[in-house]
Amino acid sequence: MKSDNIAHLKNLLVLAFSDGVLEDSEINNLRNAAAELGIEKALLDDWIENVDQLVLLIPEDDEEREKQLINMISMSTADGFFSQDEYDLCLRISEKLGYNGLSETLNRCMDQSNLKNLIALASADGHVDASELKIIKEAAKTAGVSDKKLEEWLKIGADFIHVIPEREDDREMQLIQMLTLAIADGEFTEDEYNLCKVVAERLGFSQQELDMIIKLSFSKEPHLSKATNF
Repeated sequence: MKSDNIAHLKNLLVLAFSDGVLEDSEINNLRNAAAELGIEKALLDDWIENVDQLVLLIPEDDEEREKQLINMISMSTADGFFSQDEYDLCLRISEKLGYNGLSETLNRCMDQSNLKNLIALASADGHVDASELKIIKEAAKTAGVSDKKLEEWLKIGADFIHVIPEREDDREMQLIQMLTLAIADGEFTEDEYNLCKVVAERLGFSQQELDMIIKLSFSKEPHLSKATNF
């Protein structure tokens, strides 16, 4: 386990706790980050328990500092909501780094957060098929994620935790992305539709709203292997 990975995750935890509260979505994203960095869950849990004792440590290396800033922003935007306290902290750090691309980075990190959610959903059945992979690759290109990084994420996709965004627009976009994955092979099975209903409910949408999103989002309704009324 690399010491810079430990420092990096601790910094993410400090940022998540900058408003004095650790939300479930933030803890889930910390677990995702720990899985990606190869840090054991038990160690992270210990840091969470003593989060009020942690302090922000800024690396000396310019490249590492920028990397940590980007990942801190990613942590903040992972739940679809960026609090004023979180923004102010990222702004202070970006000013120290002479980093002027904060807004662009925010958008890129939001795209990467959505990509991780797609990978988590696609990996839920233990297998990412070719049609799902095609959609994921397109999302990765939009998010500016390299093929190498995407390959790493896909390897640990089953360890990623699906994070529900706070904003309704982000939840709707996530549902549309999931539907796109479900019909990527040209067929929308009853099992896939039922799974979409479960996820839609988790995201705060009724079955009626799900059916309306399907109608409005796809010019041609996906073929169902078994009849389902929209």
